[in-house]
Amino acid sequence: MLKVEFEVAHRGVSGARGARVRFRFVVTNTADHAVDLYLRGREPTLEVVVARESGEIVWSSLEGAIIPASLQLVTLAAHESLDVSTEWDRRVDGTPVASGTYVVRASLLSEDGRVEAPQERLTIPGDRRGSCRNPS
Repeated sequence: MLKVEFEVAHRGVSGARGARVRFRFVVTNTADHAVDLYLRGREPTLEVVVARESGEIVWSSLEGAIIPASLQLVTLAAHESLDVSTEWDRRVDGTPVASGTYVVRASLLSEDGRVEAPQERLTIPGDRRGSCRNPS
Protein backbone atom coordinates (compact mmCIF):
# COMPACT_ATOMS: atom_id res chain seq x y z
CA MET A 1 0.00 0.00 0.00
CA LEU A 2 1.25 3.49 -0.84
CA LYS A 3 0.89 6.58 1.30
CA VAL A 4 1.15 9.90 -0.55
CA GLU A 5 2.07 13.18 1.15
CA PHE A 6 2.14 16.54 -0.60
CA GLU A 7 3.63 19.65 0.96
CA VAL A 8 3.58 23.25 -0.20
CA ALA A 9 6.26 25.51 1.31
CA HIS A 10 6.82 29.19 0.63
CA ARG A 11 10.34 30.57 0.39
CA GLY A 12 11.17 34.22 0.63
CA VAL A 13 8.99 37.19 1.55
CA SER A 14 5.69 37.47 -0.29
CA GLY A 15 5.88 39.90 -3.17
CA ALA A 16 9.66 40.09 -2.94
CA ARG A 17 11.87 39.29 -5.87
CA GLY A 18 12.88 35.66 -5.68
CA ALA A 19 9.88 34.48 -3.64
CA ARG A 20 9.14 30.87 -4.61
CA VAL A 21 6.79 28.02 -3.82
CA ARG A 22 8.32 24.60 -3.24
CA PHE A 23 6.21 21.52 -3.89
CA ARG A 24 7.31 18.27 -2.22
CA PHE A 25 5.73 14.92 -3.05
CA VAL A 26 6.56 11.87 -0.91
CA VAL A 27 5.38 8.33 -1.66
CA THR A 28 5.88 5.81 1.14
CA ASN A 29 5.44 2.07 0.92
CA THR A 30 3.52 1.23 4.10
CA ALA A 31 3.48 -2.51 3.36
CA ASP A 32 5.75 -5.08 4.96
CA HIS A 33 7.03 -6.13 1.53
CA ALA A 34 8.58 -4.39 -1.47
CA VAL A 35 6.37 -2.58 -4.00
CA ASP A 36 7.33 -1.88 -7.61
CA LEU A 37 6.52 1.44 -9.27
CA TYR A 38 6.81 1.76 -13.04
CA LEU A 39 7.58 5.44 -13.52
CA ARG A 40 7.70 7.43 -16.75
CA GLY A 41 10.83 9.38 -17.64
CA ARG A 42 14.51 8.96 -16.82
CA GLU A 43 13.95 10.43 -13.38
CA PRO A 44 10.72 10.28 -11.36
CA THR A 45 8.47 12.87 -13.04
CA LEU A 46 6.40 15.07 -10.76
CA GLU A 47 3.60 17.04 -12.39
CA VAL A 48 2.26 19.99 -10.42
CA VAL A 49 -0.66 22.02 -11.79
CA VAL A 50 -1.71 25.35 -10.27
CA ALA A 51 -5.19 26.51 -11.31
CA ARG A 52 -7.63 29.23 -10.44
CA GLU A 53 -10.67 28.07 -8.50
CA SER A 54 -12.60 28.29 -11.80
CA GLY A 55 -10.37 25.49 -13.13
CA GLU A 56 -8.29 27.66 -15.49
CA ILE A 57 -4.70 26.40 -15.41
CA VAL A 58 -2.20 29.08 -14.40
CA TRP A 59 1.00 27.02 -14.29
CA SER A 60 2.11 23.46 -14.94
CA SER A 61 5.52 22.14 -13.98
CA LEU A 62 5.60 20.08 -17.18
CA GLU A 63 4.55 22.82 -19.61
CA GLY A 64 7.00 22.70 -22.50
CA ALA A 65 8.86 19.76 -20.95
CA ILE A 66 9.84 16.77 -23.02
CA ILE A 67 9.29 13.55 -21.09
CA PRO A 68 11.49 10.77 -22.47
CA ALA A 69 9.55 7.74 -23.64
CA SER A 70 11.33 5.57 -21.13
CA LEU A 71 10.09 3.58 -18.22
CA GLN A 72 11.98 3.02 -15.02
CA LEU A 73 11.33 0.46 -12.36
CA VAL A 74 11.60 1.86 -8.84
CA THR A 75 11.32 -0.71 -6.10
CA LEU A 76 10.34 0.67 -2.71
CA ALA A 77 11.36 -1.66 0.09
CA ALA A 78 9.02 -2.06 3.04
CA HIS A 79 8.50 1.36 4.65
CA GLU A 80 10.82 3.07 2.16
CA SER A 81 9.94 6.48 0.65
CA LEU A 82 10.49 8.24 -2.65
CA ASP A 83 10.81 12.03 -2.31
CA VAL A 84 10.43 14.29 -5.37
CA SER A 85 10.16 18.08 -5.45
CA THR A 86 9.96 21.07 -7.76
CA GLU A 87 9.72 24.85 -7.37
CA TRP A 88 7.66 27.63 -8.92
CA ASP A 89 8.71 31.29 -9.00
CA ARG A 90 5.04 32.39 -8.84
CA ARG A 91 5.33 33.85 -12.32
CA VAL A 92 3.64 33.08 -15.61
CA ASP A 93 5.47 34.23 -18.73
CA GLY A 94 7.65 36.45 -16.53
CA THR A 95 4.73 38.19 -14.82
CA PRO A 96 3.91 37.59 -11.13
CA VAL A 97 0.58 35.86 -10.58
CA ALA A 98 -2.25 37.80 -8.99
CA SER A 99 -2.99 37.43 -5.31
CA GLY A 100 -5.75 35.00 -4.51
CA THR A 101 -6.50 31.37 -3.82
CA TYR A 102 -5.39 28.67 -6.21
CA VAL A 103 -6.00 24.93 -6.42
CA VAL A 104 -2.88 22.74 -6.64
CA ARG A 105 -2.86 19.18 -7.99
CA ALA A 106 0.21 16.94 -7.99
CA SER A 107 0.95 13.51 -9.39
CA LEU A 108 3.86 11.24 -10.10
CA LEU A 109 3.66 9.95 -13.66
CA SER A 110 3.54 6.16 -13.77
CA GLU A 111 2.92 3.53 -16.41
CA ASP A 112 -0.43 2.46 -15.02
CA GLY A 113 -1.82 5.95 -14.45
CA ARG A 114 -0.74 8.45 -11.85
CA VAL A 115 0.15 8.35 -8.21
CA GLU A 116 -1.85 11.35 -7.07
CA ALA A 117 -1.91 13.52 -3.99
CA PRO A 118 -5.10 15.06 -2.64
CA GLN A 119 -5.49 18.57 -4.05
CA GLU A 120 -4.42 21.49 -1.92
CA ARG A 121 -5.29 25.18 -1.84
CA LEU A 122 -2.58 27.79 -2.14
CA THR A 123 -3.18 31.40 -1.05
CA ILE A 124 -1.00 34.18 -2.39
CA PRO A 125 -1.71 37.36 -0.40
CA GLY A 126 -1.94 40.76 -2.00
CA ASP A 127 0.38 42.69 0.27
CA ARG A 128 4.14 42.44 0.65
CA ARG A 129 4.10 42.17 4.44
CA GLY A 130 2.61 38.70 4.85
CA SER A 131 3.94 35.44 3.63
CA CYS A 132 2.17 32.93 1.45
CA ARG A 133 0.40 30.21 3.27
CA ASN A 134 -1.20 26.92 2.45
CA PRO A 135 -4.60 26.99 4.16
CA SER A 136 -5.83 23.70 5.57
